[in-house]
Amino acid sequence: MDTKYFIVIGIVIIGLLAVLMLPMGSEAAEPEAAPPTVIDCGSDMLCFMNAGKNCTPAKVLTDTEGNKGQMEILGKQGNNCSLKLTILAVDTTATEFQAYTQEIKDSAKQWVGLSMTCNYPMGATE
Repeated sequence: MDTKYFIVIGIVIIGLLAVLMLPMGSEAAEPEAAPPTVIDCGSDMLCFMNAGKNCTPAKVLTDTEGNKGQMEILGKQGNNCSLKLTILAVDTTATEFQAYTQEIKDSAKQWVGLSMTCNYPMGATE
């Protein structure tokens, strides 16, 4: 066989492979949405409450006599707003623990690092 024949067949095969590798359809892929910006309220509860009115993602640190926590507004979930509460530190010598037994105080220390997420109806904090 003639080498021209092999060259033509090679060009046809390369052309077919190029067509098969093209994306189907003319629509371009949509870029992924960027994660929402989270307002860092530090320890400013008023900042956090204002963010909660519109369910704007925000976080605030709380500290009551050494009992520390973080609250985070995660954003909208349907007609609700999602709120996450995390226990960062427990001080069982604080006034609020004085009436409890040592067993309860020891148990409370195990809560550190635990979180819970709950939802509240949109507009409930206005």
